[in-house]
Amino acid sequence: MLPEIQLDKDRFESMTREMQNMISSICPAWTDYNAHDPGITLMELFAWLKEIQQYHMDQINEGQMMQYLRLLGQKRHGRSAARVLLSLQSGEPLWVKKNSRFYAGRFCFETERELVLPGIQAVFCACQEPDGLTVSDSLTVLEREQLAHDGQMEFYPFGHKLRFRTTFYLGLDSPLPPGKETALSVRVSQKWPVKRNRIEDGFLPLADLSYEYFENKETGWKPLPVIRDESFGFLQDGFLSFSCPGAMEKTQIAGHKAYGVRIVLKESGYEVPPVITGLDFAYVPAVQKHTRARLLPARLCTSEQGAEVVSEEPLLGDERAECFLGFHGRYQPVSLEYQLREGYAVFSVSMFNEGMPDEAFVCAYEQTFERDRNLPDGDGFPGQHIPLKERGLLTEDFLLLAEDQEKPGYFNFWSQVEDFHSSGPEDRHYILDGEKGELIFGDGFYGRAPEGRLLIAGCAVSFGREGNINPADFTAPEYETLTAVSRTDAWGGEDPESFVEAFQRFERSQYDIFQAVTLTDYETLAMRTPGLMLHSCRAIASSSGKITVAVMPFSENGAGTLSDRAAQNIRKFLEERRLIGTEVRVKSPEYIQIIVTVQMYLKSQYRNGRQTVEDTIKDFFHGIHERMGEPLSYRSLCGALERLPCTARIGYLTLEARGNGFTYGESGDILPPPDGVFVLKNLECVVLEA
Repeated sequence: MLPEIQLDKDRFESMTREMQNMISSICPAWTDYNAHDPGITLMELFAWLKEIQQYHMDQINEGQMMQYLRLLGQKRHGRSAARVLLSLQSGEPLWVKKNSRFYAGRFCFETERELVLPGIQAVFCACQEPDGLTVSDSLTVLEREQLAHDGQMEFYPFGHKLRFRTTFYLGLDSPLPPGKETALSVRVSQKWPVKRNRIEDGFLPLADLSYEYFENKETGWKPLPVIRDESFGFLQDGFLSFSCPGAMEKTQIAGHKAYGVRIVLKESGYEVPPVITGLDFAYVPAVQKHTRARLLPARLCTSEQGAEVVSEEPLLGDERAECFLGFHGRYQPVSLEYQLREGYAVFSVSMFNEGMPDEAFVCAYEQTFERDRNLPDGDGFPGQHIPLKERGLLTEDFLLLAEDQEKPGYFNFWSQVEDFHSSGPEDRHYILDGEKGELIFGDGFYGRAPEGRLLIAGCAVSFGREGNINPADFTAPEYETLTAVSRTDAWGGEDPESFVEAFQRFERSQYDIFQAVTLTDYETLAMRTPGLMLHSCRAIASSSGKITVAVMPFSENGAGTLSDRAAQNIRKFLEERRLIGTEVRVKSPEYIQIIVTVQMYLKSQYRNGRQTVEDTIKDFFHGIHERMGEPLSYRSLCGALERLPCTARIGYLTLEARGNGFTYGESGDILPPPDGVFVLKNLECVVLEA
């Protein structure tokens, strides 16, 4: 925490006493210290003024704290909503709309995309390796019964060896709808001892995958466009969204007849083979919030007779809609009845006062929120504070429309800001206090003061951190035949950050490393490269100003080599953080293979002595495996064996090294290059009874 400086620490009595003690040394002739003396009166007056000044200087309000954070390049984090994945099941065909509400007790979760149930289901998945066998012989197949064990199955979509042209087949019971986005939920195992770094924007996928769908017997397999891949090639949980360009027909795969999708491994840079634990089209992401009002994009079709405005998202069962027509940045509400066309609001407008509109949108709101969305009118006075009935507001979902002062009856969007320090007298800005439920407007010099009607166009509330609920069953009042369940804890919900927490977060960040200056900085940053599973690294400087970063990726055999794509990700990550003029090179470590031959005399009372010796040697090499560039000490290994309770004496111990760049030192030590890593290649252990 930043040091807290207290300015209001001197009191009137202590200040007057200190000044009286100074009189004798400054003016010895002054001997009357009683209250009637004019000098004492002036001295007490100055002490009183100083005490008042100290008090006011020590008062820091929220506005000042916010400016201090801004000077530090920080701002407080607001309330954020929790998220969860819902597994939906229905006994009859059902269209689940976007923003549909699901309840777990008092917690409301809203879906983030639409879903059709019962829709497409995966009936089997299979892996075919390019070994020249027939399809039925070379396929490893996982059928529907095993796929139903979501989160418990383990399927290797590209096999264990990750060979070129390995194909992952997915059989579907229904075709992908042509021209429409279809999302497949993919769950990936993270069972490895080294965790994968969180993937960020700009990450280069480690594998080159080709997506195809079976069209028909004449055209065969055709390219399948991928809209988004949140799993980044089966590296993490996420949605894989397709848009099939044509109609599909069934095909035969490993004795199964189904609609086929296949993913071909064209180039592999995986550290370990991906392992799928779940595949399902019936998952939908949901966010813990209750939307009271929202803006819907709309399609505007104009003609000489009028216009038709159609919302591009459907309304929910308890929502009403209002249409706004846009004329050069001003929006006019249209008080018209609308029709529902398959859930979408359709407005027919026949007359325009301003000519043809250039845009339109639809404001959807709950019927119970109709009165609360109309706020008290702005009075044009500076510093207006308008209370809201809602608490726990999500600031990013709040939208405000205010009547145009120059053209009554038309509305403008106002922008939400943190404060008015950068606002001008004509800027349509406001501050939202989502916790107190209050709107604050400017004083006319810093931020405009509204005058006229105020209308809430977007509003949502959330429980914040409290919304991180455990796995639960959900109910959906709008869908009677639908069952929903979350299989994991909700995540991501946070309460608003206090100023103390914001300053503490800034202080912690001062110990973090964002730029590479020293060799340790390069090593620390390289290990943070997004999307990779890394074991260790070593930065080595040369006299020409070049930095070589040797990185050991995680692998099952302990001797992994960096793929080209992994090296590109590391190089890109370091390039953005290196010093100007420094050239960075990324490479794999030099692996030094060690062959150990040992003869041990063991005490007779120990039955598992041989296994104990072998485990001790393996543990010794496991301990030095991550310490790149450190010597292999012959004495240390001897000492580890001699300290075993079962050891009587060591007959002989030899270490043979194979690789590049190493040298033999004194007493049988092996000295690796700076980027060298020791790997136990072979162990020959001869055990004799003492």
